[in-house]
Amino acid sequence: MLEENANLQVRKQVSACIVVQTFWRSELAGQKMNELRLNLFRLRQRQSKAAKIITAQFKKNHIRACMQRRIVHTRCLNDKGTMIQVWYRRKLEEARSREERQLQVRATRNKATVLIQSLARARSANHILQQLRVKQKQTEILQHRNATVVACCCRLYLSKIRVDRLRQERKKLFTLHFSIMTRAAIQIEAFWRGCIGRKYAKFALQKKKSRWKQLWSKEDEVNFYYNQVTGESRWKKPQELLDLERRPTCSNCAYYDAQIECSNCDETFCGTCWEAIHYGGKRKHHTFRTLYDYYNRRIEYDYDEFPSLLPSAVENDNNGWHLRVG
Repeated sequence: MLEENANLQVRKQVSACIVVQTFWRSELAGQKMNELRLNLFRLRQRQSKAAKIITAQFKKNHIRACMQRRIVHTRCLNDKGTMIQVWYRRKLEEARSREERQLQVRATRNKATVLIQSLARARSANHILQQLRVKQKQTEILQHRNATVVACCCRLYLSKIRVDRLRQERKKLFTLHFSIMTRAAIQIEAFWRGCIGRKYAKFALQKKKSRWKQLWSKEDEVNFYYNQVTGESRWKKPQELLDLERRPTCSNCAYYDAQIECSNCDETFCGTCWEAIHYGGKRKHHTFRTLYDYYNRRIEYDYDEFPSLLPSAVENDNNGWHLRVG
């Protein structure tokens, strides 16, 4: 039994070895077949490349030969064409020289005929001129006599027309001067009355606004305002007194009236300077307050009150400033 088991194991090992050997040999055969196929593919590629190179070289040689033949043919044609052109140009020059000679002969003949005709016409013209000069002298004498009479009549008529025109121009100048003087007087009177009216209106406005007086409250230790006519008293400065205050100028351009006050810069700016300086960067986040509301009325704030609102969003009245609605 032991020997039979040992024989079975040996047989199994031998069969396993045979299987491994066949598998290994098949793998080696497959690799060799792949190598042979790859070498065959490369050989075919080289053959195709060589064939392409040979055909390209053959085509180049064939094209060069054809081009050389064409060049030789075109050169022959050009040489023959130049010979024909030279012959044709010689013939044309000969024909032109003949025509020029004929034209010169015709021109000399024409000149001779023109000279003869001019001499004959000059003689006849001299005879006619002598006759015309005699007639012209007679007509000039008559024209001079008639011209003197006509000139005297024309001068009298023109002098009358000039006198009438000068009279009309003088009359127009007088009327124009009178109208200008009256218009100037009217404009001066209107300007003077406007100045006086504006002064009276300004004086009346200041008188009306000066009815408010600033007083001191001992209990609250704060200024308050009292109206002498109505007896009204309020803590905030009235709009009439705010309108009397001088408008601040822009700290940047020093030309236009200031519209906005910046708390970080501690300066006042007009609209254009504010947009130019505080457009970007850290200055874009500065807190500010507008000095005038939407209706261009001065606004009174507290000391540290900076709402960062533009004039289009603020409205001011007797109770103070507030957001504009609508």
